[in-house]
Amino acid sequence: MKSILLPCLVLFFVENVALAQPNDAVVAKELQAYYEQGKTPSWADAVKNLSGEAREQRTAAAKYLVALLEQAQADEQSDKAPWRATPFWSSSGENPARNLRQHIAEDLAKAPASPATLTVVHW
Repeated sequence: MKSILLPCLVLFFVENVALAQPNDAVVAKELQAYYEQGKTPSWADAVKNLSGEAREQRTAAAKYLVALLEQAQADEQSDKAPWRATPFWSSSGENPARNLRQHIAEDLAKAPASPATLTVVHW
């Protein structure tokens, strides 16, 4: 019985983790479209889903937002996200990756609190 139970539990855990992890290629593709075409990633829906009824929905939204924030920060630091000049004197320019993280933080502050929100805020 123990020899069957352990592999089943391991398989169940690995399958759930794989399903819950956002695809890094999808996040990178969404961010690239945001930088080049201005197409906003679906972060607003994810912020709403943080306070959803289903636990899986909240977990998936938190993991998506953390992956999006991590990739946006990496893109800003590696200059993959282009700096754009502004028409104002003494401005250092704008970076869409930084602006995206700021918008997500502002929406998180307005969103209802949940345990999943804490994961994103902790990041």
